[in-house]
Amino acid sequence: MVTVGSICLPRDFMRIFRKCLARLTAFLVPVYTASSILVSCGMIPGKGVSVKQQKTILAIDDQENLLKLVRANLEVAGYEVITSTSPHQGLILIKEKNPALVLLDMMMPEMDGPETLRHIREISKVPVIVLTAVDDPKCVSQAMRAGADDYITKPFKVRELLARVNAKLRRFSEEPG
Repeated sequence: MVTVGSICLPRDFMRIFRKCLARLTAFLVPVYTASSILVSCGMIPGKGVSVKQQKTILAIDDQENLLKLVRANLEVAGYEVITSTSPHQGLILIKEKNPALVLLDMMMPEMDGPETLRHIREISKVPVIVLTAVDDPKCVSQAMRAGADDYITKPFKVRELLARVNAKLRRFSEEPG
């Protein structure tokens, strides 16, 4: 036991406290970030978004933590978000759910990004924003040739992701046919 003032604490209290704080922070930061962005932009989460207006976004990435971050931020912005850790499952979800936009990681174990993009383009004209850790002009070019509509490198700013998602959805909803 360690005495701090008049309080007796277990020796490993600070280690346990830091571990709990890290877990809590990992959960709260994405939600707080999205909420603060929406408040600073003068938007109220979910206000005026009916079920008919709500757009569905599919996020495909093998990193579950990133999917949680993306989901939390996009849902606060009023989007319905479905996720997949598998490109194969993602392709099935595109057919079944017909999302308004796809966020796609380029480096996944089962199928690489360009191959996944080619399969997406065989079945859909859905806008695709690539989210990847690769910041190489050759990879950007390859992704765009394979059918990507935009390219964002990780780590990314949530505000930028939301702006690009909104811009793509606005542009694609205005296009005829």
